[in-house]
Amino acid sequence: MSRDEGEVYVEMCVGMGETLASAKQPGTPYRFSYGKKDGKVTTLALASFSKSLVARGDSFELAEEAIDYSSVPLHSDAEYRDALVTRIAKSVVAIADARKEPQDVEGAVDEAGGGHIVQSRPMVLSD
Repeated sequence: MSRDEGEVYVEMCVGMGETLASAKQPGTPYRFSYGKKDGKVTTLALASFSKSLVARGDSFELAEEAIDYSSVPLHSDAEYRDALVTRIAKSVVAIADARKEPQDVEGAVDEAGGGHIVQSRPMVLSD
């Protein structure tokens, strides 16, 4: 992660965010940086998790499901990826501007490409 105030750092995974939060799944998430001034998206890493966590039916249970990255537009379509990261980063900047301090924002992207902010809190970086 960068302490550069001129960029937004974005981490994502396929499936539920618990994959990122728990750190139990071996692999790497998608990692991007977005330049606030130039709008440039830089792909730092493509995801390598072999399984995602998905909701099963109407229950709150999570199940592991193998990931076929060839069917994930975020992985295989650079134009889609840059547009999605740009949209997410602009939302993060708007939230930070409204709250007048850097934010750690969590959200989700649904299958239709809609973005949903789940929570936002002040960014805490250790020295």
